[in-house]
Parts: sequence; structure tokens; C-alpha cells
Amino acid sequence: MNRYINGIELNEKEFADFFRMYTDFTRKHIEDNKWYLSEKEGYDVGENTAAFDYIKNHSEAEANEIKQICLERILAGRIR
Repeated sequence: MNRYINGIELNEKEFADFFRMYTDFTRKHIEDNKWYLSEKEGYDVGENTAAFDYIKNHSEAEANEIKQICLERILAGRIR
């Protein structure tokens, strides 16, 4: 079964690769946000707080950027 991301059809392997990349990028952004918030507050705010803050305040714009980066990498693999 093929999936569509931003109107681009991906086969199962491409979708699995996309999902893995997207998850890795998002996890890195949450880790960076945790460091930033912890520095700002002066203590370790924890992963849940960092994830909640990321989703609430940052995720929509960054999600679109991350999707685009992942799709470009998937599509570049089609050209090889």
C-alpha cells in the first residue's frame, strides 16, 4: 500500500524511511528544546516538559520543514 506525503506517493520502503527520518529529526529537536529549557530554568525540565513545549510552541512550522527535508532525501534516492 502506497502512502502520500504532501501529495507525493511513497512506496512502503520509502514511507518507512521517511517515518524513521522524521522521527529522528523530531526527537533531536525535542532534545535540543530540553537542553534550552533546562538552561533557561536552571534545572533539568525532563523529556515530557520539553516534548509538550515543543509540540505547543514549535512543532507546526518545524514539522513542515522536517517533512520537506525528509521528502527531498527520499526523492534524491529515486534518482540514483
